[in-house]
Amino acid sequence: SKDGSRLVYKIGSKTYVLELLDDGSYELFNETDDVVIENYDKKSDGIKEINRLQNQQKGTSERSRLEQEKQDNIEAGIQDESVKSSIGRAKEILKIFAPNVRIVLHKTRKAFDESMERNSVNGRSSKTERGRFIQNKNTGVKEIHINLENATATTAIHEAFHAFFDSAYGQDPNV
Repeated sequence: SKDGSRLVYKIGSKTYVLELLDDGSYELFNETDDVVIENYDKKSDGIKEINRLQNQQKGTSERSRLEQEKQDNIEAGIQDESVKSSIGRAKEILKIFAPNVRIVLHKTRKAFDESMERNSVNGRSSKTERGRFIQNKNTGVKEIHINLENATATTAIHEAFHAFFDSAYGQDPNV
């Protein structure tokens, strides 16, 4: 509003409102998720939190861009054309049937195993895996992880079908 009693901020995909309450305090509200974040005695404290959220969003965007560059470089370095082709086909399948699933490539088994340890509720396997479809326990994002050291021409497509079945039938990605 013009009197400054209600300030609206768009940060990423979320809308935040800093609003003056009847008692003279300020409430920071996530309007998108319908959640009160915090109450502040001073307007400036609420604005500090808005600035922190904005900086956090910028950092997340930069990390996402750098992560995508890394993935693009890994994909460009794949020597086995059948594996590269399979990953391309899997991406096309995912665009249609499971657009929110992302593919994560790992150059080595060690990198794959470490990622499974960090991100999968099932942890790393004692067996050598070619790939795995998971719901990342840290972010909630559904992901297909490909171990390029052991992947074959069918690995990415196989994992894409897990993602399709999850999308269509609610398969637990951690099974």
